[in-house]
Amino acid sequence: MTDTSSSDKTPILLHPARRLELLRLGQEHFNNDRFGDAIEMWHQLLNVEQGRDKEFVKMLLDCAGHFADLKKSAWDAAEKMAQATFEKLSLPAAHGAYRDLDLAPVHSALDYNLGLLRTTANKNILVAESFIYPKIFAR
Repeated sequence: MTDTSSSDKTPILLHPARRLELLRLGQEHFNNDRFGDAIEMWHQLLNVEQGRDKEFVKMLLDCAGHFADLKKSAWDAAEKMAQATFEKLSLPAAHGAYRDLDLAPVHSALDYNLGLLRTTANKNILVAESFIYPKIFAR
């Protein structure tokens, strides 16, 4: 018996309740500064989303990655992740659950954090507490 699942391009359907659960759990972890756990939840969404929603979930992952890198004092990685997230923030999601998230605080925090990372000549003086860690809520 041959396993053809790796070559099967049939999209995996995500039950709407499961999508909302993974999104909510990731949001809850994010809001409690458990960025690694948020990444884990949202990565499950990434594996089943398509199109604009997949790009939106990638943005959420990059965003959580930025804040995780800040907590680890990985300044260069945090700067790269912030830039990647900042560029994707303007991409609208298709699914209403994603569109209902208020990402204005994330946008503001990324702008501030990116500015701090870019203007601090001596990165050795930075500490994780120097940065803004926003929360994500529904509009």
